[in-house]
Amino acid sequence: MISRNFRVAMRNQLSLGPFHTPSVVANRTLEWLIVERSDRFLAISDAGTLSTQDAANPNASAPDALARNNTLLGTFIEQHVLTGDDIFLLSQFPILTALPIGKFFPGEGYARISAATGQISLTTRGRHFHIDPPHDAPFGTPPLNGGDPGQSGGGINWQFNAVQRPWIGEQTS
Repeated sequence: MISRNFRVAMRNQLSLGPFHTPSVVANRTLEWLIVERSDRFLAISDAGTLSTQDAANPNASAPDALARNNTLLGTFIEQHVLTGDDIFLLSQFPILTALPIGKFFPGEGYARISAATGQISLTTRGRHFHIDPPHDAPFGTPPLNGGDPGQSGGGINWQFNAVQRPWIGEQTS
């Protein structure tokens, strides 16, 4: 069973690919995450890339000075005794949450958090599409490229496979 309140650091393998083809991975990188849960809300914040030394050591502790950057927010959907909790990721900023966040990063997708052997793990699948409308466009102007992120270059799909690492800022209850 997973605690409904925690803050942990995670080592994440981030996979990125084209918006319309989530089965395709074009790029992989390692990064640190700060993952926080407060009751039904979950915040997943990127917190920097791994150093060469940390990347070579899968058991490395997270750096003390991790700080939130972009933050995905999600809300609890369902608990599964064997596989963990399902979380729906939000594309719009939600009602007030007790979670401190970095810069809100809208996403479409889901996350699953689980705790095996006392360690929290996180898997997410989702995508992000963002195009700023032209500031001088008249009301009713159609979106750029018909709003198709595949044509605009403004969309990506992403996958996280993350595991908790020791961190001085960790809080669990």
